Amino acid sequence: MKCAFYCTEVGLCCTLQTVAKLKDLYAHPDDVDLLVGGMAERVSEDVAAGFTFRCIIGEQMLRTKKGDRFFYDVPNQPSSLTEGRN
Repeated sequence: MKCAFYCTEVGLCCTLQTVAKLKDLYAHPDDVDLLVGGMAERVSEDVAAGFTFRCIIGEQMLRTKKGDRFFYDVPNQPSSLTEGRN
């Protein structure tokens, strides 16, 4: 798999200017800190996070939902959501 740090297509991960700066600062893509790399990525129009942070946030939400029996949408629990009554 091609590393995103060396991507050359503008719009794929970050601008060519950002890639050039990262290449000047770091010898290898594995040297880039998660926070620096995540902040360097382009953000979506609908989400204020790049691909890496969206993936991390989504994975954490899934694990929180699946690992918490009291999560609000788990059925048959006192804290579960129910349909409104008339």
